[in-house]
Amino acid sequence: MNLTQSQVADKLGIRASSYQRFESGLRIPRVGMAIQLAHILNSSVEHLFQFSTSEMDKKES
Repeated sequence: MNLTQSQVADKLGIRASSYQRFESGLRIPRVGMAIQLAHILNSSVEHLFQFSTSEMDKKES
């Protein structure tokens, strides 16, 4: 599924700039929106938000 950020944002009912913040990691969507996003992208919430332990260590320091 090849959607632009604007198209995904439209499907979520939010501004493209808000969705861009999700993608860049500046904001985290609420659970309901994360579920909706996973559905739009034919994915799972777990897959969308998986990260490695080393990434967690970088964010904490």
